[in-house]
Parts: sequence; structure tokens; C-alpha cells
Amino acid sequence: MKKFLKFAAPCACILALVGFILTLATPAITYPLNSGWFKDPNVAGTTAIFGQSGDYGSTKPSALALIAFILAIVAMLALICATVLPFLKNNKFAKFGGLLALIAGICLVVAGIFVFIVIPTFASANGLSNMDGWGLGAGWVVAAILYIVAGAVAVCPTVLNLLGK
Repeated sequence: MKKFLKFAAPCACILALVGFILTLATPAITYPLNSGWFKDPNVAGTTAIFGQSGDYGSTKPSALALIAFILAIVAMLALICATVLPFLKNNKFAKFGGLLALIAGICLVVAGIFVFIVIPTFASANGLSNMDGWGLGAGWVVAAILYIVAGAVAVCPTVLNLLGK
């Protein structure tokens, strides 16, 4: 178990990175073609996060998708720092690494929850009220699960350390 706890932050960072790539590379929202909104039945992940201006009009971003994107970046940076800090010779930095991992874990869990509820915020940002048949893209579902699992893995050493004392 102690060997796993040493590698919790890098494992959580890798899981978060895979989820981050999935949010950018896969469709965020799928909807029926007969909705008359776009000709493509998918909203790209980058469109949900950043919005889009194009031939079919402009699309506003989902606020929660953007916040989840920012939280994932902050969490990955914190996990990288939490991975590197224990290798420094000063023991004070190792304790700070645990705090960083705890903060990163909380950020990742919140980002995962925000990814799950991106459909209503995207629809309300674009003035759409009929969301019949809309669904979250498979890549975004996997990314949200990976964010939550990465958050749990990142928090694990700190929580076990607190419970042990």
C-alpha cells in the first residue's frame, strides 16, 4: 500500500491528462438531427468549452465546461508540483506537496461533476429550451469519470495520513 501511495500523484495526473484530452478531442453533446439547430448532430468539446463563430452562427460556451477545463489544468499543475516536491531535500516541501495533492483532488472532483452537468448550462447559454434527446458525449462521460477517479486517487494519501494520526 505504501508503494501505491508514493505514486498516487503521478497516477492521478495521468488519469486527469487522459480526461483532459478526451474533453478536447471528443464531442461534448449529441442531439437529434431533427432539432434544426446545426447540421452536425454533435457539439464539439472545444465548442462547448470556448464557443464558436462560424457559418451557422455563433455559439456561446458553457460556463461550467470552461470552469471544469480551468480546474483540470490547475489540478494537473498542482499534481505535477506534488510529484516533484517530495524529491527536494527540504522536508517542509514534502508536506506542502500533500496539501497540493489534496487541493488538486478537490478540483478534479468538482471538474468531474461540472462535466456531467454541462448540457443544461450549454443550452441556457445559447437560449435553447428544448433539450429532448440531448445526451452527453461518450468521451465526456469517460472524462468526467476519470476526473473523479483521479481526484480520489490524489486525495487518498493525504486522507490516509490524516486517519493514521
